[in-house]
Formats: sequence, C-alpha cells, structure tokens
Amino acid sequence: MTVQSHPIQRHVAVVGGGIMGAMTAHSLLESGARVTLYDPLPLTNSVNSSNDTGRSFRVHYGEDLEMMNMALESRAMWRKMQADAGLDPEGSPWFHPCGKLLLADAGDIYAQACGNAMRGHGLLARDFSAEQATERYGFQANSAVLDPYGGVLSPDRILLHLAASLTARGLIRRGRAEAVDGRWVQDDGGRKSYDAVVVTAGVWAKQLLAPNTPPIDTTRQQLVYFDAASALGRDISHLPVFSHMESGFYGIPTRHDGFLKIANHHPGPAGHPDGDDRAVDLAFINAARKFLARYHPALAGAQVKRTHVCFYTGTRDRDFILERTESGVILGTGFSGHGFKFAPLIGRTLAELALDRPPSISIERFASSRPSLYGSPAVLAV
Repeated sequence: MTVQSHPIQRHVAVVGGGIMGAMTAHSLLESGARVTLYDPLPLTNSVNSSNDTGRSFRVHYGEDLEMMNMALESRAMWRKMQADAGLDPEGSPWFHPCGKLLLADAGDIYAQACGNAMRGHGLLARDFSAEQATERYGFQANSAVLDPYGGVLSPDRILLHLAASLTARGLIRRGRAEAVDGRWVQDDGGRKSYDAVVVTAGVWAKQLLAPNTPPIDTTRQQLVYFDAASALGRDISHLPVFSHMESGFYGIPTRHDGFLKIANHHPGPAGHPDGDDRAVDLAFINAARKFLARYHPALAGAQVKRTHVCFYTGTRDRDFILERTESGVILGTGFSGHGFKFAPLIGRTLAELALDRPPSISIERFASSRPSLYGSPAVLAV
C-alpha cells in the first residue's frame, strides 16, 4: 500500500497590519500557508499610514526602468484583484485611471525627462502646452506631461475588502508584537514559534529590530482635504493626480467624495505617531492654498473639509528594503511616500521569501547593505 505524503502547511507570522502586511498575508493565504497577523488595531483604522481616501498611482520614475516595470506589473495586479473581487472595472471602486499630470515651470526638466524616458521605453506619455493644460484641466503652468497609466487608488475601500477577505480565508489575528526573531514572535500571551516571520510594521519596525535596524527616517507629514467638487461646481472625475517636483506639492482627487488631498512630499520634521495630536497647522493650510492659487486658481478658495497627519518611514535613497535579515526576519520597510502603489507586488515578494521561494522580481537593489542608505537624503520624486 502506497502512502501519499502531503507537504506540511507552513505557518507564517506577519507583524504589522497596514497595506503591506495585509497584502503579504493575502499572498501567503493564496499559496496555502497558515498566517497569523500581529497588530493592535484592525486593518481599517485612523493611525497607520495606509488608511486614507486616496493614494496616487504613477508609472513615471525618471530613467528608472526597473521601477517603471514594477509599477506596470503592480497596476495589472490591482486590476486583477479588483476583477477577482467581482467589482466592475468601469466603476473603478479601487482604481480610478484618471492619469498623473506633472506640472512644470519654465526651465524645469524633470517633467519632460519623465515623459522622454517613458516614450524611450515604449510607453505612452503626452505633452501639454500651457494653453492645453488650462483648456483641458484648468491648470496654469508653463507646460505639463501626462502619465496616462496613473490614477487614484482608494485605500479605504481596498483595506475594507482585504479585512473581510483575509478573515474569511482563516487569518489568525493577535495584538501588538513585543519582540521578534526569524522563528518566533512574542506578545503579551507569550512566545509563539513560526516557520517564518515577516515584519512590515512601518515606524514600529525600528523598535522591534533594534539595535540592528537599517537607517530609517520617520517624518511628520501634513495633509489637507479641500472640497474640490463644490469649488468647481461639477464632478471632479476629470481631474488627474498632479504634482510639482520643485515645490514638492501634489494633489489627489477622490471622486467618490469630491475631495482633493493636498500634501507635500518633501520630508517634514522628525516625529512618531504614538502620542501625536495629528493637528495640521494653519501655515501648512495656507501654503497648500498658495500652491493651488498658483497652479489651479479655481480651487484656491475651496473649503477645507478635514485635515490629517501621517508619518513617512523612508530610507535615505527613497528606495525600499526587502530582504531576509541576519536574524532570519523577512523585512519590508521604507515604503512611505510612494510604496502603496506597489503593495500587491511587494506582498507577493515578501510571501515568496517567507516560503523560501525565489522572488519573482530582483531584490538586490533593496538590500540594507547598499551604500546609498548611509548617504545624504535624496529628493523624493513625485
């Protein structure tokens, strides 16, 4: 009599329940693993940086073909997940493909360089003159370049779906992790062993992995949400995501509520979410209005509907860290500012590492041993 052997189901702990942890858990469960997720809060909460009404999606990354390809693959994964969830792609409840517009003043080279790089790699990009940008969208700039693959992701809807989906597929939830290693996690219920441990805990990863934490900066970033639909007197679904490299300001329109989020990619002051009052100061609100007055005057007088503070956890070179550390922990960090768009791809990659499978993307550039982690902070492209 022949006895059939079945592979032993791997049990993986994921520490940190933002979008990266949720996507890692999603990929692990799809692969047949058992998953325990450690986070003191539910996926939908007002504390972690993943929760918001809109996140920018773009493909342009200057001359960086690798990141452009990763963005394109992530875009396809988002759309597939949306279809698998039974959602109408035309309704775009998760992803609104409104495009991403780079605004340029006289002498700016970043926007045009991005457009040239995209076209050089066989991708589409459209140039707008000052008159065309005003006529099409209402923007006032010397010129503009449209990334037609860009758009708006809806984190609130995505996380709500993931929360239900992960629970239905058997995700085990526990509270705050107090200590981790490559094979165990300790919380207030004691130490539990696992086949692999993935840490995607954002700013809290520094505490869990100290003193062997790669250099990560945590900065306080302010957000202002304007009532754009009322200001324009119409639906804002025609507005693209837009940004201005030199000033660092960017805008994300969310058509389901008619709001326009204005924020700045330039690093704010050092901070930490624990104990922060999340109050946005008047000076930043005024700076956001000044930006709108310069580049889209019709929006400058829009009413502020709400404000918020989030925290960027980023590396000096603005690239991610994806690796298995010396302790055996699988680490994913440094995503703030531009990581959300890559969440399906990053979740799959971290799951592959946890299952001892070769990652389907090259992760050499994301190692914590790279010299650029210890250099001067780079400007985060928008």
